[in-house]
Amino acid sequence: MTRFSQRYRLTGGSEANSVNKWFGGGFAAPAIGDFESIQTVTVGTATSTMTFTSIPATFTHLQIRGMLNGTASGTFGNARMGFNSDSGANYSSHNMYGYASATGAQSEVSGNRMYYQVYTSLASTSSYVGVTVIDILDYANTNKYKTVRSLNGIEFNTDGSLRFASGNWRNTAAITSIEFVIDSGNFNVGSTLALYGIKGA
Repeated sequence: MTRFSQRYRLTGGSEANSVNKWFGGGFAAPAIGDFESIQTVTVGTATSTMTFTSIPATFTHLQIRGMLNGTASGTFGNARMGFNSDSGANYSSHNMYGYASATGAQSEVSGNRMYYQVYTSLASTSSYVGVTVIDILDYANTNKYKTVRSLNGIEFNTDGSLRFASGNWRNTAAITSIEFVIDSGNFNVGSTLALYGIKGA
């Protein structure tokens, strides 16, 4: 989607304009250099959790990009996303999806972590990956609850699913850590999540 230099920064104005379109025009297009790599987590031994820690408060927004598969039986599943080790009933989640020829919408109120933000391929489709792009807006603002939106999907053979999702964490604390917990089984070796900071308005 975007080209990165060796320092993982945007290298052209067209990419910045694409980012602005993705965010719905809610703020000015980030300028060259406004994206910066913070952390990348790649699974070396199968595990049920993937975590970003010690996230600095020096950016305006965060973006996560992931490619994930899991060890449980089945075709595809989900992982939940939580902040600052909070596993209380403080999250709301919503999504619109297309699955094969079906479409629909779902929501969850007072979940113990945020749902619908991540797809994972599972054992019977392990050669494929679930992909996601997650935007966490105003993550360090201590005057508001935190809002998330994502685009995630998975495709295998003649079947697959695409999902637009959003979520809310009812806490005003700055986000300093992000945890993903898979619904069933473990994240498979090679699953990757990359965290970027976005500067600007």
